[in-house]
Amino acid sequence: MSAMVTQSWAPLWFAMLFCITMHISYITPPFAYSIFYLKGIAPAEVKLTDIYRGCIPFIGIQFLAWLILYLWPSIATYLPNVMRLG
Repeated sequence: MSAMVTQSWAPLWFAMLFCITMHISYITPPFAYSIFYLKGIAPAEVKLTDIYRGCIPFIGIQFLAWLILYLWPSIATYLPNVMRLG
C-alpha cells in the first residue's frame, strides 16, 4: 500500500476495490446478472453470445480501473484528504 494512504483511509480504499470487483461480477459469467437482464429485454434476433462479445471491452476497462486503483491507492483517497484538509 502506498505511503500516501493513511491508516484511517485504508478501509475506503478497500471499499472502492470491492465495489469495482462487484461491478465486474455483474457483467462476467457465471452469474452475469446484467447480461441476462439485457437478454431479457433485447429483441429476439440478438443472441446471448453477441451480448457477451459486446461486454468484453467493458470488462477490460473495469479490470484496468481496478488495477490502477490497486497500484495507486491515493486516487481513491485524494478527495477525502482534500475535504479534510480544506
